[in-house]
Amino acid sequence: SINPYAYYKKKTEQLIKDRNCNGDISLRIPGIFGKERKTGLIYKTINALKNKKKPNINLFTNNWSAMHIDHLTELIVNIIETKKIHKSKIVNISYKNQISIPIAINLISKLFKKNLKIKQSNKYKKVVIQTSIYEKFFCKIKYSLYDGLILSKKEYENFK
Repeated sequence: SINPYAYYKKKTEQLIKDRNCNGDISLRIPGIFGKERKTGLIYKTINALKNKKKPNINLFTNNWSAMHIDHLTELIVNIIETKKIHKSKIVNISYKNQISIPIAINLISKLFKKNLKIKQSNKYKKVVIQTSIYEKFFCKIKYSLYDGLILSKKEYENFK
């Protein structure tokens, strides 16, 4: 059974495809972290380490991907600024490197010089989102998950 989010996402993409109107783009974006968001895996892990606590990490096995809001915004602005009219298409926006919950936790551990190692196992899918359409029509994606985590660490250091 398909969850409601996935159902409506697919339905919307099909509507855009069926419309066949040049310039329509369906953007597929990952989960968002950064700025003043105070929820989610990234925030909770960084906040716990910042406060010298052990993070309570809810590990789930679904596909998981995330991007810093500043990077996502920049990539969407690139689409708008190109002002190119394309045939209707579905465009993935994401970091190009492999992402999984253990990878993210291990990168955050590295940033804070802590040992929170979580083993990558078959139950955690390593996700690589295909961004070739975005890069072909708009611009190269120059950031990585680690770049986004560095931004978030700096932002969260300023939070009380």
